[in-house]
Amino acid sequence: MEDSEKTTFYGLALIVSLIGAILILVTEFAGYWTSGEWGWIGVDSAAAAILVPLAIFLFYSTIINLILITKPDRIPNKNLIKYAKLLCFVTFLLFLIGGIAYAIIIELEEVESWWFGAGFYGGIIGSLLSFLFMYIAEKY
Repeated sequence: MEDSEKTTFYGLALIVSLIGAILILVTEFAGYWTSGEWGWIGVDSAAAAILVPLAIFLFYSTIINLILITKPDRIPNKNLIKYAKLLCFVTFLLFLIGGIAYAIIIELEEVESWWFGAGFYGGIIGSLLSFLFMYIAEKY
């Protein structure tokens, strides 16, 4: 793969990881409606202990991809790229597990309505696409 193609994939990884991290921090992970009340899970709840580090993982990926685009020679240790991919994959897995757990728990509570928020979708899609774009750039 040519350097310009690698730069394109690193750029795509940068964009999706940045958007994912921002969505995790500024929007809700999920919400529910029951008996005239609604609630949500986000960084302003107890879930912040998990959501904030996951957003930081995606910001780390953003920084690594920015360096790879602008000055790839500035990364002396290629393990930093592997860590970025690993953190994106871990973020994806934790969002997947968290989403499944939320769906099961909220269904057991028999609420009237529930949903995943933009924070969930930003986290799961942003981390998966960032991982895939970085994997493609490194593999080929």
